[in-house]
Amino acid sequence: MSNSLVFQLDARGTATPILEMRELQLNWFNVFVGSRLLIQADVTEASSGTTESANNTEVMFVHSPYVIKYEHTAKYFKKDLPFEVRVRF
Repeated sequence: MSNSLVFQLDARGTATPILEMRELQLNWFNVFVGSRLLIQADVTEASSGTTESANNTEVMFVHSPYVIKYEHTAKYFKKDLPFEVRVRF
């Protein structure tokens, strides 16, 4: 499988990914579980030649779509005292 995708940009600025199905393996998703998707964009302005770059690694490959957040939960617990955990999904 290749390391990057090719995108075709139309006149409205919409990018469409181009990926050939033969590049994917049958169990491709399981290979990436626990990994992050790196989205990297380099845009060059035609008139000035100025280039801007941006990266995003917030997308993660997981089997479960749930995110668990511990809200209003103490970071530490004290021996023999009750410990309350509040979780938001």
